[in-house]
Amino acid sequence: MNKNKMFPKRTSHTTSRQGTDPEQPDIFTQANDLALRNMDNFVDWLGLETQHQGKEIQFLNPKREDDNFGSASINSETGIWADFAEGDAAKGADCVSFVAYLRDLSQMEAANLIIEDFTGSTPPTTPTAQQAPKDEGTRLHPIPANAPPVPESFYKMGSPSMTFTYKNTEGNTLGHILRFDLPSGEKTIRPLTLWDVNGTIQWKMKGFPVPHPLYNLDQLAARPDDPVLVVEGEKSADAARGLFPNYVVTTAMHGAKSVDKADLSPLLGREVLIWPDNDEAGHGYASKIGQTLLEQDSVANVRVLKQLAYLPELGEDVQLKPQTEALPQGFDAADAVQMGWTAELLAFIPPDELSEVVTSEKDQLNEYRSGNFVINDTGVFAIKQKNGDEVLVRICSRLDIVALSRDSNNANWGLLTKFKDHDGHLHEKAIPKELLSGTGEAYRQVLLNSGLDIDMKQKDSLTMYFMEAQPESRVLCVNTIGWHNNVFVLPSKTFGQNDQRVILQTPDIDRTSSFGIRGELAEWQQFIGMKCIGNSRLILAVCIALTGPFLKVLSVENGGFHFRGQSSSGKTKALSVAASIWGGKGMVRSWRTTGNAIESLAVEHNDTVLCLDELGQVLPSEAGDIAYTLGNGQSKSRANRFGHAKPTGKWRLLFISTGEIGLGDHMAANGGQVRAGQEIRLLDIPSDASSGMGIFENIHQADTAQQFADSLQTMVETYHGTVGAALLDLITQPYELDRAAYFIDESATSFVSSYVPNNAHGQICRAAMRFGVVAGVGEYCIEKGLLPWHAGDATHAVSLCFSAWLETRGGNVAAEEVRALAQVREYIERNGESRFTLMQQGIEDNTGDRTINRTGFRKVLDNGAIEYWVLPEMYLSELCSGLDSTLVTNVLKKYGYLELDTAGKSTVVKRPPGMGPKRVYVIKPELLQSEEEMAQAA
Repeated sequence: MNKNKMFPKRTSHTTSRQGTDPEQPDIFTQANDLALRNMDNFVDWLGLETQHQGKEIQFLNPKREDDNFGSASINSETGIWADFAEGDAAKGADCVSFVAYLRDLSQMEAANLIIEDFTGSTPPTTPTAQQAPKDEGTRLHPIPANAPPVPESFYKMGSPSMTFTYKNTEGNTLGHILRFDLPSGEKTIRPLTLWDVNGTIQWKMKGFPVPHPLYNLDQLAARPDDPVLVVEGEKSADAARGLFPNYVVTTAMHGAKSVDKADLSPLLGREVLIWPDNDEAGHGYASKIGQTLLEQDSVANVRVLKQLAYLPELGEDVQLKPQTEALPQGFDAADAVQMGWTAELLAFIPPDELSEVVTSEKDQLNEYRSGNFVINDTGVFAIKQKNGDEVLVRICSRLDIVALSRDSNNANWGLLTKFKDHDGHLHEKAIPKELLSGTGEAYRQVLLNSGLDIDMKQKDSLTMYFMEAQPESRVLCVNTIGWHNNVFVLPSKTFGQNDQRVILQTPDIDRTSSFGIRGELAEWQQFIGMKCIGNSRLILAVCIALTGPFLKVLSVENGGFHFRGQSSSGKTKALSVAASIWGGKGMVRSWRTTGNAIESLAVEHNDTVLCLDELGQVLPSEAGDIAYTLGNGQSKSRANRFGHAKPTGKWRLLFISTGEIGLGDHMAANGGQVRAGQEIRLLDIPSDASSGMGIFENIHQADTAQQFADSLQTMVETYHGTVGAALLDLITQPYELDRAAYFIDESATSFVSSYVPNNAHGQICRAAMRFGVVAGVGEYCIEKGLLPWHAGDATHAVSLCFSAWLETRGGNVAAEEVRALAQVREYIERNGESRFTLMQQGIEDNTGDRTINRTGFRKVLDNGAIEYWVLPEMYLSELCSGLDSTLVTNVLKKYGYLELDTAGKSTVVKRPPGMGPKRVYVIKPELLQSEEEMAQAA
């Protein structure tokens, strides 16, 4: 509120109309009637701060230092007014005298001004007794295209110094708010709307219809997912845009005095920050808006800006200098800009020092009753009967049940609770109602662990308190994190906008989430992101971790990447870096688990990333099944205690694994065979980047790779979760996810085209597309400023990892073919001398040496090479063990490693010693070439 005098105080004032023509009373009656019929607009027109008390409208008198309502008022039905603090100098019998007093005008001037501003025409100089009030006309809302231009100057007011245009959600103009700077140095604010008066279109200084629209309503509609900053006054709103560029800035028309007339519905369901002017009226303004929003949505996210405790100056320690003096009265956003504040400087203020949560006044009440329970600041009490009297028995510390939760099928009901622990930290817990059955031990353990005091003698009363609760508010619950329609749910926050709040609610409420945020995005970028530059495996890990939220929109299948290499090579650090996208070190899980447990882990990390360390810790017999399970995205079907099928868990994710051996080697250790589908689901990448530093290629001036790895581990425990949150803030904005999907799809297609040969097998293309999508996500995040790398860095790093994977698997052919060749080759190398009888050169019917458990014969050719004759039964049972024998035979034939007879058959008639003519499989010496030669041949 401006406490200075708006008009010079007159030494004397009379409310009578002495000196006027007694035969001209009707102009005063007409003016008074106009004012009474438009009383709300009338007091707005005068620029008064008001509050209603029945028929009386109390106002703060601008002609004196007036800070409190009560001494000055005007009757809304009669126009009789008085300011008792001023005595006889400030009272009158109608609205005309009221205007004359406030504006220091004569009675006639005041009447003329009312009639002109409220009818849009100058009153006749000689009104007659029979003259009726002019037709007020019809307000045109919004302004039509054929509207006349806004006048440049106004009667008695001059030209406005500022004009603020109000628009509807479609961007059409509704009217204007004009600011006039008076000769006295004060200001006055007037509304300007368009009217049709008997066919004449004209501008009038008449108010907007109630409820008043918010300022920048078109921007609120265009940016539905952005947080909102509410300031006091249009001038402050325009100034605050530069200070909070990520917010939509708005204000209630006429500021603190008209909050009750504003339509605040566009703010419901949105994150709201209120910046009040630094005075009593400003704080009241913030309180009115905050409480109005909380009355309509008790779980609304509303915060209020604290008084700025710093100067907009950075000291030598790159910290803001503290503010040592109180801010001036009325300090607002426009003053902050003039002081030198910028969005960049505001970012240096810790969030908890910048704003604080607005709580409902209902929550602040000392006591209220819910069913047979009383809740106040000292706890929750059960109302019980004792000797005919009601007594209160304490059952726990204060616990408010703020909303009922249920899923989209109106099932899985629960209760959303709020309470504070012993340190005053606010906790919010969703309690499924199913946990109230039985003993209720599960939900009590969670509440106790979170700091709620419970009288265990009254534990049954606590359950009854939950059962009887019937809060009015409703929230929508989901049982997994990730995408749910257009919102993305994490355990502690929901990103995006929905018609009602969405929360995570699961029966295992005692499970601690590994998702979390620590530090700022800029800190992660500086201390972790920059250290990834030049390290292809680290960049790949970061990009994989960011890909989860895009799997659904891109229709990309689940899959994994496995960093394989010796111990202490930095593999686990790559996992930690990937995990830092979403949370701390708890995000890194162990392979040492069962197939059932891995399903639960997958659900917990839906639409994000799952990091599994050390493949060797899982049983070989389960490793392949786990890879399949994670890739399939669905848990096994199981029956409940009634024999009916339980709902199956589902997930979308990419997972990152580490181990000293690959999946195939690990399964082979137990006699198992890896299938091509399992290997494609888990792509095996050598962790050694061939730079002599394990997984690292660039240790950024660290003395050793170990020192670099230790530094990375410290950083990821200090700064984490901010990149994932920033990504979700971005892609839950309207249309941004679709734009991102197009960008990533184009990038992935380009990756496959650039790095996959034209004749590559379909398995190679399938794997390359996964690499390409990961690279595309990285490039998208670089473009949006989430990753501190240059364009192309992600693609280059991922392409190096793809080439390493392709080289390790043995070329561009199908994995089954590579495995078939490798198995036959390995068998002969291992058993060539012990299980193949050596025949003398040029003699087929010799008995040769005695061979135990013979597989076949080996024959030395003229050039010294050896070919192997494999007996048919041993070929099927030994060389093709675990594989499709037809596939093995076709692969050997395809690459010319198997001798064919004249008819093209796979077996050839030979005369093995002591057996006579017999069909055998003749494997040529070329199979036993080096692996590089075999890969080239393939």
